[in-house]
Amino acid sequence: MNILFIMYNIFDIRNGVSNKYINFIKSIETNNNISFIMTKKCTHENNNKNINTDFCNTKIYYTKGINIPFYDKIKVPYINNNLIKSIIKEEKYIIIFNGEFFWLYDTLIEIKKNNNVLLYPSWHTDYEEYFKKYVTDKLNINYMMNILYDNLKFKIFNGIIVTGEYTKNKFLKYTENVFNANELCIDNFNFLKIDKYNKGENINFIYCGRISIEKNIDEIFDILNNINNLSNDYIKLDINIHIIGNGPYLETLKIKYSNYTKQIHFYNELKYDEIVTIYKKLDNRIFIMCSETETFGKAPMEAGLTGIPIFIKKFNNIKFMYNEQNAFIYETNIDFINNLLYFLNLGTAKKSQFIQSSVNNIQKYDQKKIFKEWEQFLLENYNKSSEIIEPIQNKTKFKQFLNIIQCSMNIISE
Repeated sequence: MNILFIMYNIFDIRNGVSNKYINFIKSIETNNNISFIMTKKCTHENNNKNINTDFCNTKIYYTKGINIPFYDKIKVPYINNNLIKSIIKEEKYIIIFNGEFFWLYDTLIEIKKNNNVLLYPSWHTDYEEYFKKYVTDKLNINYMMNILYDNLKFKIFNGIIVTGEYTKNKFLKYTENVFNANELCIDNFNFLKIDKYNKGENINFIYCGRISIEKNIDEIFDILNNINNLSNDYIKLDINIHIIGNGPYLETLKIKYSNYTKQIHFYNELKYDEIVTIYKKLDNRIFIMCSETETFGKAPMEAGLTGIPIFIKKFNNIKFMYNEQNAFIYETNIDFINNLLYFLNLGTAKKSQFIQSSVNNIQKYDQKKIFKEWEQFLLENYNKSSEIIEPIQNKTKFKQFLNIIQCSMNIISE
């Protein structure tokens, strides 16, 4: 297969979705002809040796970077017809790109009309929620997203790559070709430790991931305050909080909770081996994910592989991944505290059984297995028609959708 990826500066970011695509491309490049369009501002731009350590055969094309408000440090590529045509020429190509790059849709759809091209947006988070938090109130995102969904029936894309069964089910209403690329690299977290949780010892709450508003990290401190307020002879817990990650909300978080200096530890963004070192060092660990908009949530699963019990706020996608046998799902702070006390009072054998059940559940998402299924999904669709059925429904409204997105996000090319 000939595959062109259009994505942000994944070499700079490397975690989360970036890590997924770096590893996926490495896993398929031997059997396929791979090209990649990315932003110029990349630590590897003038260092071909480092690029070659990531990819052996993939061709890298650089373009200008564009700032968008969802992301910190991420710059997405600015593309045009000539650049893509110079890559695909007369051959058949699959183009995989970030689904939130709405301003590219016109260019990509035009390319598809005039070339043998199959388009696959990668929809790796809940963008309705992102737009509500980050984009101007003048944009009615629900109305605009419905225009997008309606047009899927007219094959503007050949398939959708998603993260999360909840997102997959939303898209299945409009197109049957949807692949859920939930995955994690099990090899990065290849040790298991089951803590003793002895009474009188500190409990270590852990959050790892992007530090941003939609992650709802403040709730961890609300839980801590509730525990302190309920403290008596029955419930007396000494809590430390460990925040691993970076993002636009980090400095606000540090200032907001500066009076917790003895209880809170900030580690900034770390490599996987550094995260593993922290997980090994800490005892009596509890992983907390408070976000209400997660499509998958790799960080809790990665932590779970090391024997850390997972406490997760209830959200739309959770029923597809967790149940009471492998995670503690809570709705309120009091729910969390009750679940925590229940877990701490379990016997050693029951704790071990619960943690092993969690590990078994997480191993289903081993990226080695998922990547093979993903490549097969693309291969099965490779020989299908790339034709767009005309006319596109609500064509004027769809154009309006693209224009409003671009204006609302103050897209700036460098």
